[in-house]
Amino acid sequence: IQEQIACLRDIEAIYQKQLTSIQRQISLEKEEENLDIKLQSKHELLITEPPPYNLSVYDALLDELTSAASKEQTIINNLKIIKIELEQTKVELESLGKKVRKKEEQYKEESKTEKSLPLLWGLEHARALEERVHATLTLLRHTLENKETELNLIQMSNEIN
Repeated sequence: IQEQIACLRDIEAIYQKQLTSIQRQISLEKEEENLDIKLQSKHELLITEPPPYNLSVYDALLDELTSAASKEQTIINNLKIIKIELEQTKVELESLGKKVRKKEEQYKEESKTEKSLPLLWGLEHARALEERVHATLTLLRHTLENKETELNLIQMSNEIN
């Protein structure tokens, strides 16, 4: 029973993370629209001082470029990790799907016997595990989309600057 409760709590937490991820995606899309407008109009100028420029201006530019490159590389690495996790989760979901089908068959065969209650409990637990992995898969897909959007935002910012 405690395993089932823990699994259901995990599912609830994953759904909450999905909601947060969707809200993040909406925020990123708005930011992307704003950057797109700036990119089209090129209103934002990085250097506001007239030439000749102080070394501090060049240092600030270099720091900003270094920071952007670092963020871009971090996101690229995160994307690689998320894609690996996504593939592993797909395999796990497929495996759990087979277990659920097997438990459903066992339950159908034994549904009129005294073994049916433990089999039903095992089936429900397997379904909960499958739902948890499915929710995790959906969360990873949302996270992947968000990271791709973040990478696009950084690249757009680099074009503006």
